[in-house]
Amino acid sequence: MVTPSPSLKAVFRGFLLLSILGTIVLAIINAGITNAAVPQGIVSFEFCGFTGTCAAALDSWGEPGRNLTMLSLGLDYLYLLSYSGLIWSGLLLLAGRLPQRWQAGTRGLAWIAPLAGLCDAIENYALIRIVIDGPGETAGLIAGVFASIKFGIVAITLGWLLFASLAWALPAARRGG
Repeated sequence: MVTPSPSLKAVFRGFLLLSILGTIVLAIINAGITNAAVPQGIVSFEFCGFTGTCAAALDSWGEPGRNLTMLSLGLDYLYLLSYSGLIWSGLLLLAGRLPQRWQAGTRGLAWIAPLAGLCDAIENYALIRIVIDGPGETAGLIAGVFASIKFGIVAITLGWLLFASLAWALPAARRGG
């Protein structure tokens, strides 16, 4: 077992705090843009190109909702750094606590986590274009594709982080290992 450096622990704690704060702020904003046209708020909007509901979302929001959406998308550029950094640092911290055969794969997954943030940034840009220019042929599809990739990466990396923590790291810590 490798003991993680204190600096990586501090980075993890910083990302954890920023992710918690970001989640709260974005949830509050999301409540203001959730309605029948976008029942999951920003998540529904991320996939509007697949469902053909981009125009309906914009119409349902009016100017105030579009402004809230732009605020959400702008803040999400900070949030994508925090959640992808949280998963990255969490996986790196976890790797040293796992059996040897799982360490390299866990470290590899850690370096995939920032790709979720990159996909989120591309998705955000496409959604901003929709809010500014209106729904077009490609922006909604681009947002949906990159949102799908982002959620896939987050599901895999965060899923492994949680599973491996519960399966190996937490029991080892309780045993004093």
